[in-house]
Amino acid sequence: MKVSVVVVTHNRERFMRAIHDVYARQTHPDTELLILDDSDEPSPFLSRLDDPRVRYTHLTQRMSIGAKRNRLIEQARGEWICHFDDDDYYADDYVAQMLAHSADVDFVKLSGWFNLSVEPRALTYWDTSVLEGAFFRQSGEGLQGMQIGALKRQQFQRSTMLGYGFSYFHRRAVALKHPFGDTSFGGDFPVADAFVNAGGAIRLVNDRRGLVLHRLHGKNVSVVFPQYRLPSFMLDGLFPGYARYEQLIG
Repeated sequence: MKVSVVVVTHNRERFMRAIHDVYARQTHPDTELLILDDSDEPSPFLSRLDDPRVRYTHLTQRMSIGAKRNRLIEQARGEWICHFDDDDYYADDYVAQMLAHSADVDFVKLSGWFNLSVEPRALTYWDTSVLEGAFFRQSGEGLQGMQIGALKRQQFQRSTMLGYGFSYFHRRAVALKHPFGDTSFGGDFPVADAFVNAGGAIRLVNDRRGLVLHRLHGKNVSVVFPQYRLPSFMLDGLFPGYARYEQLIG
């Protein structure tokens, strides 16, 4: 079954070699990689890349993240759409594992995952199905303790459990029916929310073995709210390929 891996990017040339390496190491045999880039200049690496599975498009005008995702989904040839963030690390069997979870549903996403603040280095885990009062607020600047008021907890849980599109894995037909909004922030949750409200079945998966490392750094806008801080020495055991990824991004 063909899976189309889609990546949208802007001015992140240092990640292009790494994201191709992550894609090329996927164990699922039938994939394609579509990258839409509205950087100031075309990617030197991708422009020279000789890989027939990869379709790279450079745009001369800016588009929102949501609009770029919709364009790639329209161009995709796979039955399934797998979203890769351009600055996250995905394990070699990520696509295969997500496809295995899709047996009787049309939409799969992670509800629990590992996070890494790159500087200062902080490894955490967030299980969005656990609604406790104490969380961290984690960004590229590190960790801060926080509390979530009781009246806001259910709204917070639904938006975070269904949001964070870096792990969206859905049928192309679903993605076409529920497109992303023309926005670059907060556009993930409305897609999954609309799908569920229309009666769609979504499978939420807790990543307990290291399928994805969601990276937070000074040049992204992502903020997460994990409950658990983990010792940094666990990083190599959970993500044995991450050292190679870090070497590729320099």
